[in-house]
Amino acid sequence: MQESLIIMIGILISIILIIISIIHIYWAFGGKWGIAGAIPTHEGKPLFEPEPIGTLVVSLGLIFASSIILGRVGYITLNTRFDFIFEWGIWFLAIVFLLRAIGDFKYVGLFKKIKDTNFAYWDTRLHSPLCFIISIGLFYLALN
Repeated sequence: MQESLIIMIGILISIILIIISIIHIYWAFGGKWGIAGAIPTHEGKPLFEPEPIGTLVVSLGLIFASSIILGRVGYITLNTRFDFIFEWGIWFLAIVFLLRAIGDFKYVGLFKKIKDTNFAYWDTRLHSPLCFIISIGLFYLALN
């Protein structure tokens, strides 16, 4: 029972990350849907302007993260001397997603101060809670 739960959590988180990766690819090639709620702003101006190459790098990072997760649950295998990549990688990802959920205490995260922007609306309702839930799932995978 526990093994099937571990596999199910790993696959679900991997699918979520792949979907987010596909959205980043869409943005990298000029897509506009959802972009307004994805970049923090100050006084109506974006805090940064992501370049297409940077957006593709984020997409590749999400695919790599998905691969680490699938490796941790046994769907991707490496030579046994490289298994540490999955073991340490899952801990790294869990911490990264937890830090993203906590945020910078100003524009991003569960404890942000700026709450009256379009990004803040989506960050409060979607981005940060999703990162927190993913982090919990990843910590569970790391511990089992």
